[in-house]
Amino acid sequence: MELQELKDLLKKSGIVGAGGAGFPTYAKLSYDVNTVILNGAECEPLFRVDQNLLATHTDEILTGLSLVVEAVGAKEGILAYKEHYHEADEAVERVIYKYPRLRKKLLKDGYPAGDEVVLVYETTGRVVPQGGIPINVGAMVMNVETAFNVYNAVEKKEPVTYKYLTVGGAVNEPKTLRVPIGTKFGDLIKEAGGPSIESYKLLVGGPMTGVIGSLNDTVTKTTKGIFVLPMDNPIIELREYRLKVALKRAMGVCSQCRMCTDLCPRNLLGHSIEPHKIMNSLAFGLDYNSEVFVNALACCECNLCSAYACHQGLNPKAIIADLKGRLRANGVKLPKIDSKVKDEREFRRVPVGRVVARLKLTKFNVDAPLNEMTLEPNILTIKTRQSIGAPVTLVVNKGDKVESGQVIGNIDEKSLGVFLHSPIDGIIDEVNKDYLVIRREG
Repeated sequence: MELQELKDLLKKSGIVGAGGAGFPTYAKLSYDVNTVILNGAECEPLFRVDQNLLATHTDEILTGLSLVVEAVGAKEGILAYKEHYHEADEAVERVIYKYPRLRKKLLKDGYPAGDEVVLVYETTGRVVPQGGIPINVGAMVMNVETAFNVYNAVEKKEPVTYKYLTVGGAVNEPKTLRVPIGTKFGDLIKEAGGPSIESYKLLVGGPMTGVIGSLNDTVTKTTKGIFVLPMDNPIIELREYRLKVALKRAMGVCSQCRMCTDLCPRNLLGHSIEPHKIMNSLAFGLDYNSEVFVNALACCECNLCSAYACHQGLNPKAIIADLKGRLRANGVKLPKIDSKVKDEREFRRVPVGRVVARLKLTKFNVDAPLNEMTLEPNILTIKTRQSIGAPVTLVVNKGDKVESGQVIGNIDEKSLGVFLHSPIDGIIDEVNKDYLVIRREG
């Protein structure tokens, strides 16, 4: 398939990155790409989507990856996943011979293996420059489920209307489910046997980068997992911080031990971010060195500094994230510089098991088998903004009948964004600028 034809199809099929912020996939495709990397690292603890999909839909995923490799004219496609994903690896080994431009790369255990800058280095040895993106070194990164969606769009003419996600934590039957976009989280918890504890918080996304959500929130194209966690879990405390309190604690407690910087994955790849200097400068008003603050824009917000590195329970990630927002609001950009990997990087790799133990998640770090007996709720609440980019323009009104796969929101040719489709046959019950509600017909 020609590149522009594939880009048009992916936009109209509603395909975005299924494992992260949801960047529209078509916008990543370019003839400047010579290596397409399939991100199966499943960066966050407790996620089970990618390894399950690789083990059960292997041919489809490798076909989707190959379609992208061929369209952009890349030299190769690399399947990158962790070396302990044994079932996925066995499945890949059985079929990869059919795809001459694909090879696999087994990743060592470590967090955050799925950060795209880290992944590019681990798979190709190329270092994405500070302030740059993978295309600057000829690479493109796509998620396992995204490749599956590419296959479905090209080979089966199916748009993205369903999502795979892990439901875990303190539930009676942890599962990886296939559900319609717009499904309420409360319905997912019931499908996983209900909570196994009485008082809990709901974490949407992974333990390291997720946010606190509610049972009435709904699945989007980027929802990778939801987890029921005890109220006293360390993750909950990290999420429910107050910035002023975090800064005051930094002023009173931070010992400038450097652990946040020494374990920072971007710093170890040679980027200029130094969290300990940012903490010190913000806490004590040391604003004479603006470079320290600007370098905050190199933070990937993996949360390793707050959730693991800091032995004093401070929250550098939250402080730096706020600083990044203010810098961007004022038009400040990160200087683009070449980076040199530090010699000590290999010896500062943080095992995921240690992160899991530190966050008191060991008992929740269990299998979540894939169940494709799709949950079919009667009511779907679908957000108009499903990813990075512009929200869709809705093309339906209250009372309209819609069919499964029908376009319910589109995007103009010049805007960054993708189309939105109905997952079910139904009737539009409510429409506003933020979401629409579809009731299953009958």
